[in-house]
This record gives sequence, structure tokens and C-alpha cells, in this order.
Amino acid sequence: MATESYRQFEAGIISPDSIARDKIKGTTQNSVAFAYNVDFDSIMGYIKGRKGSIKIGSSISGVEDIQGISALRTFTSNIPVVATSNGSNSNMYYWNGSAWTASTGWTSKGLGKHRFAQLGGSIFVVNGVNDMMSSTNGASWVTTNCPTSLVLSYITRYRGRIIAMNTNGTVYFSSIINPAVSPFITWTTATNFFIVNPDDGGYASGFATVGNVLLIFKNNGFYRADITNEFVVPDDLYQVGAVSQEAITVAQGLCYFYSGTSIYKTDGAAYPVDISRTIQNYLDLISNKSDVYMSSNEHFVYLEVGNIVINGLTYSNVVFRYSIRSDSWTIYGYPYRVKHIFYNDKDNKIYAGSVNNIYEIEGNYVNDNNTAIPYEVLFQELDGGMRGMTKSINNNLAIYTKYANGSSIGLENDEGKKEEAYVVSEHRVARPFNLQGNWFNVKWSGIIGSKLPIFEGIDVFYDNKGIRK
Repeated sequence: MATESYRQFEAGIISPDSIARDKIKGTTQNSVAFAYNVDFDSIMGYIKGRKGSIKIGSSISGVEDIQGISALRTFTSNIPVVATSNGSNSNMYYWNGSAWTASTGWTSKGLGKHRFAQLGGSIFVVNGVNDMMSSTNGASWVTTNCPTSLVLSYITRYRGRIIAMNTNGTVYFSSIINPAVSPFITWTTATNFFIVNPDDGGYASGFATVGNVLLIFKNNGFYRADITNEFVVPDDLYQVGAVSQEAITVAQGLCYFYSGTSIYKTDGAAYPVDISRTIQNYLDLISNKSDVYMSSNEHFVYLEVGNIVINGLTYSNVVFRYSIRSDSWTIYGYPYRVKHIFYNDKDNKIYAGSVNNIYEIEGNYVNDNNTAIPYEVLFQELDGGMRGMTKSINNNLAIYTKYANGSSIGLENDEGKKEEAYVVSEHRVARPFNLQGNWFNVKWSGIIGSKLPIFEGIDVFYDNKGIRK
């Protein structure tokens, strides 16, 4: 009798459609082939249902879409702000502590993705249509500390300055902040600018700051401006870029970005490293590569991509989540899009927008704003180390779970024959299996209940039948 056990899954998803099965078995057995709405990081080695989400306040009346989310964070305040679209123009709202409230100043502006940066107790916004504006309270927006008659699409804070750029790659920079005067920064746009390689054939797509380095992205590459006392013309770095500002994020001293093909990380000096090889076949299913939203917190990188279709099944409002500390991937799905993901380091919460609502995601909830969360895991193929030998699973499959009553264990052999059983109590299934084959696929699925389910492992005991003819 052959025995096969899987008790650790911290490697997350390693798709056999991206990495050869023999390579997976030879190097990383502690992985799964596919996972949906489960987490490999909460209990290292085990699989756990993902945390839920909840709507923040009431729906914003008259709004059709969210165009940007940020927050004004100071020592004494934490004021989330939201740029919205009513279908014709954009308006700004802020959280007054109990409700979303219309701001003044930024009203009836042009439509477009809104990007934010903060400096000196003020938050700045650009949208590629109107002049930059700023706010010290989220409630009112003014032109203080902003350039005039200059339309800009991208913005960041860098070493005491505000840096902004248009889609042609012209980068403008303010003076260094002087908090003792008002305005605390000034702009000399006739001279304080530089143009990022107009001959590379690409369009500007965003900024990132990593340490002392300012990274300037185009869709076909990124550049580095290492600025100490004055600005210099940025160096051409590597010929892989980002599709948009929303596809760029920084976490733990590294920049992560989506190129439209793969997800990379870089420290701004070394060649960017592709971190998505194990899920590449799923990334290839993204239908609108420019309509994606990336963010990060201390431990995770998120990429929201909308719907994807896997083997004829539609998975809605998908988020790819990368664990920085475990170097592993999982896939989430929500009942609504979670666009413009924003990590608020003041309250350690992650916000996202959908239509006219703002949600907290990855919160301490067991559902998505009262909608139940389905989950499923497809494990790597089980063959007992003898792929060419026919095996029989007769009453010899043990599943170890917690808080997973009613979940399903599906077993399929290499000829497509299937059997299914249900977990009725911890560490057991409702009925035995009786299936023969050279190898088997096992799937665990269910609906998250009052506690997040946990999957601890599988033990399989085979009766060997010989070589299949």
C-alpha cells in the first residue's frame, strides 16, 4: 500500500499550466494548482478562508463610478477622500467621520483617473484634464501651492517636493518645501522641468519612489532620476514598463508593477524580477490590461483585474494577492469590483471603490457586506510517486479541516471519473471514496460560514493495481 500526504501549502498557487508538473513535484510540493478566496499566509502551512469586506457609510448619491481614493493623514487627522464620476463630470467627497460629504472647489471637473500625493499637511490631486488643486481638510479644494494653467496626469512626493508629469513625459518639480512661509512650495514651470526620452516610442504611465530614487515609468520602460541637490536628466533603465499609475505600488522598499504581461519587482537599480511566473496562465486571461488597480500594505501586494474566465467559468471581480513574506500567490473574487485599492497606513485598513460605494476589504469579517463568500482549492495531482501505476482509493482518503462543515471534497481520476463527499465534522468526510486511476485531482470547496474555514492536510492510502495497459 502506497501513502501520500500533503500537510503544508505555504507556496500558494503554482499552476501546472505555467510550471511543469514534474518540476512542481520535484521542488515545491507544498503548493496547489488553483485557489479562490483562500489565504496561505494567516497560518503558515495551512489554508484558510479569506477575510471579508464591508461598505463604509451609505452609497454616494448621484455617483456612477469611483475615479480615485486617498486620505489626508497627519498626526491628528485621517480624512479619506474620494473622486467620483456622475457620468458627465467628477466631484470630490470626503469622510466627515460618519458619512461621505461633498467637497467644495473640486466640483464639475473633467473625467479621468485621479491621482493624489501629500506634502506639508496638504493633499494634492491631478486628473489629466484640470489644473492641480490641494486641500488641508478634504472638505475644500484650492489652488494654493499648485501650478496654474498646467494640466498634469501623474503626481508624487519626492524628497520635500511635489513632482508631476503629463502623458508626454514632461516632468515638472516644485521648490523644496519651506513650512515657514505660505505657500510652502512654489513652481517655476518655465525652467523647472525635464522631458523623459521623447524618442522611445512610449507614453508616460506613472511614478514610484524607492529610497532616494525616483522611478519614472512609461508603458515600455522605466527611468531613474537619482536626485540629491538638483534634478538630472533621468537614465534609461530597463525596457519593461507599467500600463498605468494604478499598476504601480511600493512596499517594503521595493517597487511592484504590472507590465500588461507579468508582475515585477525592482529596487530601482537591479533588473526587475518577474514574480508572477507561477500564475502566468491566469494573468494571461486578463481581458482589459489597462483597467487594473494595484496597491500594497506591509505584507501583501494586490492587483484587481475585473472578471476572468477559467476553463469556461467566469470568476468575477478578481484580485491577485501576492504575499511578500511567503513569496506566494492566491486569487480572490468579490461580488463587486474593488477598484482604486488604497492602503491607509494611518488606520491600517484597505479601501476600494465600486460604482457609488466605498468598501473596506480584508477586514475582520466573514462575508462581503452580507454576501456569502465561496471558496475552492484544486490541489496538485496525487499519484503516489508512481504515475504509471494504476492505484485504487478505497475508503482511504483522510481530510483534516476546521470550521468547514458542509464543505465538499471532490475526487477525479485521470479518465475524468468523479466522486464527491462532504465534510460533516472536523477531520473526516461523509462517505468513503472508491475510485481507480494513475493519478487523481482533489478539490476542496464550500461557503464560508460563521468562522473562516481551515484546511490542514490530506492523507491518501493507495492499493496498487499494477501498470495500466
